[in-house]
Amino acid sequence: MKISYKIKSANEQDIHNHLIECKDRFIPPLDKTVCLQDYSRKIYNQAITFEAWVENRLIGCVAAYFNYSENHSGFITNVSVTKDYTGKGVALELMSACIKYSFENQIKEISLEVCKKSTGAIHLYEKLNFLKIEDKNDFIIMKHNLN
Repeated sequence: MKISYKIKSANEQDIHNHLIECKDRFIPPLDKTVCLQDYSRKIYNQAITFEAWVENRLIGCVAAYFNYSENHSGFITNVSVTKDYTGKGVALELMSACIKYSFENQIKEISLEVCKKSTGAIHLYEKLNFLKIEDKNDFIIMKHNLN
């Protein structure tokens, strides 16, 4: 199946269905830390989504909030890929699209928070030039400077 990549095309239900499918791939499981319905709505209403689709199924999503006016920064709130498409370069493609979008929109830095136990995710972010800037208990704050 061919993967197609899009920006901001998913509706709230697409995002919700995707997060339900991916919730146990997060450390800790996503539904233990947020209400998936509320989180899906917030992503749909406030974030730019970078999406991977196979036919009508959302198989990967990077969601980021951007502040264009004050400090020109972004925060990646979600990086998720379904189990059957993990290891196929989907997260790398989506994160790269997010970084490209940020650069094209004069965003100076993007940050994210990741669980210390998510070693695969940390490796991906380091590969994309994100640096560890702060330890927060079980989590790490990472930042990518674009200027």
